[in-house]
Amino acid sequence: MKATSMKNLISLIAALTFLTSFAFAQDEKKKAKPAEKEAAVEVEKDDPAANEDVVKITLGINPANPMMYDKDKLEVPAGKKIQLTFENTGALPKMAGGHNVVILKKGVDMVAFASATGLATMQNAQGLNKKYLTDEQIKQTIAYSKVLGPKEKDVITFTAPEEPGEYDYVCSFIAHFATMKGKLIVK
Repeated sequence: MKATSMKNLISLIAALTFLTSFAFAQDEKKKAKPAEKEAAVEVEKDDPAANEDVVKITLGINPANPMMYDKDKLEVPAGKKIQLTFENTGALPKMAGGHNVVILKKGVDMVAFASATGLATMQNAQGLNKKYLTDEQIKQTIAYSKVLGPKEKDVITFTAPEEPGEYDYVCSFIAHFATMKGKLIVK
């Protein structure tokens, strides 16, 4: 197959994947009940990690729409150690509906970032070493979880940026960024 034909095929597959997931998400959005959108930020006093002043937050999948996070905003204090528990509470199989959470550094264009991931993933059947991130993209992140299948969870620990502001988070699985995104609000 010619290189041009292969690129066209890859572009077509990417477009179809995006449109399918977007259409599914829009259909499910109509059926969805409003979900709690903002994460409670709290330091658990009875936990040994509380001695380190660790802020614990959770993020999951919207029960009414498996192509959305259950929160589109997470608030954290600047410079604090954060323990984020991400759980794929959805039921879609990992090969079709694997999810992760990738927190981007300030100024990274989320659409360009996620689009590059989708293209690179389709060109590499290994799923970019199962991270769905290239080595170059990893340099553009604050933190990221593993790609999770149904009922799997991952706990990531990172330090919130010192600079207050909004930082995007997104699922880097092919075309999921269209609906699976949110803001990490650093105060």
